[in-house]
Amino acid sequence: MSKTHWSHLLPLYLSALRVAVAAQQLRHVRVDEVIPRLLAADHLPRAVDSTLATRAASRASRLLGLLGQLDSCLVRSLVLGSLISDRPGVEIHFGFRPGEADTEGHAWVSLNGEVLGFSDDEQDNPRRYTIARSLPLQRPEPRHDRQGR
Repeated sequence: MSKTHWSHLLPLYLSALRVAVAAQQLRHVRVDEVIPRLLAADHLPRAVDSTLATRAASRASRLLGLLGQLDSCLVRSLVLGSLISDRPGVEIHFGFRPGEADTEGHAWVSLNGEVLGFSDDEQDNPRRYTIARSLPLQRPEPRHDRQGR
């Protein structure tokens, strides 16, 4: 991967951080109520490379975790999904591990059926989970002013 200049990464990372902060509402609101709010944000970038978006989502979530906020697969998935939601085929999935005494939940994002941000050897690889629910993440079309801009 070629190096990307920091001036292009900074807006992406700031958007990721803003979404991660907004996702903190999940402690008080259902996820299907938060998603439309996240996707309607006017600061979300367009045509973001999914690898860069994955990195930005992970770093934003970790930073909030260091500050005592919620750092989880759900926050990372909401951030990642929001950053790439300008294209079709983005979904957030919620799953659990079947057959285990503790019901362990997990969240992840896919783009056209391809899971983003995980390798096959990771403990929380989505292939180890049964999908309980999936929701599409499609950003609304940008609104134009009265003059069509």
